[in-house]
Amino acid sequence: MRIDGQHRNYLFDVLPGLTLFGLGMATLVTPLVTTVMGSAPPDDVGIASGVNNAVSRSAALLAVAVLPPLAGLTGERYRNPLEMTHSYRIAAAICVGILVIGAIVVTLTVPNNRSVSEGPPMTRETEQPILSQIHALVAEEHHLRSTHTGIGLKQAERQRLETIERQLDECWDLLRHRRADEEYTPEA
Repeated sequence: MRIDGQHRNYLFDVLPGLTLFGLGMATLVTPLVTTVMGSAPPDDVGIASGVNNAVSRSAALLAVAVLPPLAGLTGERYRNPLEMTHSYRIAAAICVGILVIGAIVVTLTVPNNRSVSEGPPMTRETEQPILSQIHALVAEEHHLRSTHTGIGLKQAERQRLETIERQLDECWDLLRHRRADEEYTPEA
């Protein structure tokens, strides 16, 4: 991917490389961000987004600051096309090595949980206990809120209300995950 004395055609010499690069970024970055955001608890999605952005910015800064010297591109060497080409190839090889190491680390350390939820597949029978628990929690929450309108809740009641809200979130999450598993799991 270059434009010099021998390669002057943008359409054939530059555009194919840029297109491949763009497709690669689209196929890697979008699923990565989706995975990061989807694996965070609902209350922590903002924090996960911030961490994801900070890590990506830091990695970009490190790549710009560290990669050229590692590839031997220092001082005035970037002005020499042969040095630049040689250093570019070394930098590309370093990046490939880092990606391979990252793939190995992920393969060895990240568990392969194909199913997000545990338990039997969703049917009306398996869904009913979760829905019953949701209805019971909602009824208790409504009772706590309606009987203390204008009076305020005691400390124990506020704690119980927080517990109910957390349990409701967990039930809804479990229900959504099981339904998603059922919807996207191929039939055997």
